[in-house]
Order: sequence, then structure tokens, then C-alpha cells
Amino acid sequence: MGNTRRHRTTRRHHRYVVSPSLRRRGYRTRDLRPHHLPLAAGARPRLRKGLLIVGMVTSVVLLGLYLRSADVGVVRRWLSALHPGAESRVVQPPLIAQEQEPFFPQPGPSNSIALIHVVKRGDTLGSIAERYSLPSTTVEQLHRGLAELGTKEAIPTQLHEGQVLEMRLGTDGLLRGLTTEVDAARKVTARIDANGVVSTAIEELPKRSAERMVAGLVESSFAAAAKQAGVSYEVVDDLVDLFSNRVSFHRDFRKGDRFSLIYRDTVLEDGTSLKPGPILAAALQIGGKNLVAVRYVGSDGVERYFDERGELIGNSFLRYPLKFSRISSYFTTSRFHPVLKRRRPHNGVDFAAPTGTPVRTVADGKVSFAGKKGGGGLTIKIQHNDRYSTAYLHLSKIAKGLRKGSTVKRGEVIGAVGMTGLATGPHLHYSLYDRGKYVDPLKAELPNVEVLGKGTKVAPEYLRRVLFTLEHYQKIDLSNFYWG
Repeated sequence: MGNTRRHRTTRRHHRYVVSPSLRRRGYRTRDLRPHHLPLAAGARPRLRKGLLIVGMVTSVVLLGLYLRSADVGVVRRWLSALHPGAESRVVQPPLIAQEQEPFFPQPGPSNSIALIHVVKRGDTLGSIAERYSLPSTTVEQLHRGLAELGTKEAIPTQLHEGQVLEMRLGTDGLLRGLTTEVDAARKVTARIDANGVVSTAIEELPKRSAERMVAGLVESSFAAAAKQAGVSYEVVDDLVDLFSNRVSFHRDFRKGDRFSLIYRDTVLEDGTSLKPGPILAAALQIGGKNLVAVRYVGSDGVERYFDERGELIGNSFLRYPLKFSRISSYFTTSRFHPVLKRRRPHNGVDFAAPTGTPVRTVADGKVSFAGKKGGGGLTIKIQHNDRYSTAYLHLSKIAKGLRKGSTVKRGEVIGAVGMTGLATGPHLHYSLYDRGKYVDPLKAELPNVEVLGKGTKVAPEYLRRVLFTLEHYQKIDLSNFYWG
């Protein structure tokens, strides 16, 4: 208690206490008067703060004057001394600030104001006009002009979620124009003049043709490798069709297999892809086997594909009759039917796809049946030759004009995916017959159909150049192939 009392007395008697740091520097308690202390340690807080600010401002001003007048080389050496090894630059500001354009355009005789609106679910022209305090009649008048143009040019002009509308106001504050995208390559514009006359136009965005080269290494599946390499679905479909009689893309690819392809693409100026294809050349390395397809347009102007030996690739059956997301049921002699609740053979392959997905015939032929057929719902059967025929079941619709006796060409759209008949969800049941007997469409060796120009050879120098490009890019040894 006594010690505590004396300590408190000391604190009351002496206004200042020597800190350990000052004690080490030789200061004693009797020296603790403001004029004896260093500025940073003993000055009154307000005075210290004020003097510190004044000092900093003065230093900055002097340094600025020094930088303005000093030799750039000297300043660079000074900065380098502060930060050894660091690259430094001294930029002298202009003596007179350059005049800048205003960030926001100012109203004037030649200016208009743009309102950008992204259409949301439930938006109507009336609600959009109300939101921006625009006369709804003018908005509707402009949209009618776009609708008339859409009918004439067969382009969609209805509002949809995510659509961007650019509305332009004149200097009088009235709506004078409405622009929106039809697709990635086209815009439509409607304008209304001071007399209320509406004019419309379609603007084609600048585009160019480009050649793309991609390569991929299969880790899990070909589809995953193609997606990782940035290959579009359209190009994948064409690639599958091109090699459909030589390889199964669902069954034959293994980890470590490779592929490379060169294809033409129509792109916008910013590189956005509009219409990928056609494939110019492709190489597949599957289990140590190399397969090549090269596109060549002959002197007759006909586009043909040739293999690695320079031989014409025949007009084979397509392996798949549609673009599908997955196979829901495979060919088997015993499957539990989800509707009938009993086991029975599944004499075909079920391709799961959204309702309305186009279905195409896998080869040239003649329609032998088109209509409703029991549990198969809407069904189409096609006889391709004396040996092979195909069937397409559970369709939502049959192509207009298609009937028994109609002639169809390979790849022609004959109907659309649905779930008619005994079906629990939208899909296509596809069957392949060999001399009237069911065969597995995914495993069957697809036949080649005789084509005009059989025996035609690709120009040797062209094939040599393409094979060299594919070999160099993909690191696949193609040196043992045909070189002319």
C-alpha cells in the first residue's frame, strides 16, 4: 500500500514521466519540460501535428520543384539509389493540360442520347416505355416497323429475355430510333423522322473467313477432349459423320488417343464465331492406328473427302441420325421396359434429346412407312438398298410432304424428336436392319454406298501439304502414308 501511495504522489508531483527510450538517451525527470524535449516526443499534440503537416507539405513542394528542374538522369540515379535493382522512369507532366472530350456526350444539334435496355422476363414495349417515360405510341410504331421488316425478311423481331434494345432520343427529347440484334451477325434498326415516317434497315456486321487448327488429347472421352479444345458442337457432328464408317466415337477412343483438325470458320471482326465449318482436314490417332480425312474440291467443283492414301471416302451411312446429348438405352436382347414393366429385347438405340430436335436419315433411300404405328408412335421406315433399312420411332412430327414412296437423301431432315407412343420422355428410338434382322447401330460395320466419282484421286501435292501440316501440329507420325 505504501509503495502504491508514494507512486501516486510522484505522478501528481511530476507531470511528466521519463519513458524507457528517453531514459536510455540520458533524459531525467527534472528535464521533462516542453522546451527540453524533442519535437516528436514532448511537443503538445496539436502543435506537433500542425508542425508535422507544415513540414510534410513544405517537403513535397520542394521535392516537386526539384523534380521539375533537376536533370532526369540525376533523378533516375537518385530513385535507383532508393530502390536498388528496380527499373524507374521519370515522366515530366505537360506544362499545359490537354483538353479532354467530356465523358458524357453533351446535347447538341448533332447529338442524340442512347438508352440501353436489356429485356427481362415479363417486359413489354408498354412497360419499357413507361420505365423511361417515353410515349408508348412511338415505341409501338417503331416496333411495328421492325415487325413488318421481320415478316418481309423472315427474321425474328419479338422481344425475348436478354435481348438488348438501343433506343435513341433526339435533341427534342423524343424517341427517334430503335435498334436491336437479330443474331450475332445482323442488327435491325427502325427510325422515325419529325413527320412520323418510319424507316427500317438491316445492318450486316463485318465478317471474314478464318481457318482454325485445334488438337486435343483424350483423357476421359472424345467429347470432353473436344470441348476442352474449344471445338464447337457443329464441327464435332461433322467430324463424327466424316469418320462414321471407320470409328465409333463413343466406343473406340481411349485415354492417350489424339486428334487434330483444320476447319474453316466465319467470324466477326472481334473473332466471334458465326458459322464453323466445313472441316478441311482431320487426323485421329486411336490405339496406335491413324486415320485421316482431307477435303478437296476438284476441277469439277465438287467437294469430296479423301483418306490418308489419297482414296475417295465413300458416301457411307451416318452413324447417328441426330444431334443428341446422351444415349439413354443401348441395343440389348433383354431390357426392363419402363412402361410395360417387363423384360423384352430392345432392338435399337434410344437417343435422349429435347422435343423438336431434328431427325435425319442416315443414308439415301425410299420411305416405306410414315405414320402412327402402335407403341412406336409416329414412325418412319426407310429402305436404303436391297440389304439395309432403318426405322425412327416416337417422333413428335414428320417432315412436311414426307410420305410412303418419298425419296430421301443422306442427312435430310425427316422429322423431329418426341415422345409419342410408349415413351416416358422425349427421345428417338433408332433401329438398323440387315436383311430384315435387327443389328446394333453402334457396332454394325456401316456400308459404303457407291458414289459418282469413285476412283477419283486427290492432287498429290495438296495431300502432301495437308498431311505435313497435321503431322507437324499434332505430333502424329504420318510419314508412312500416301505421298504421291
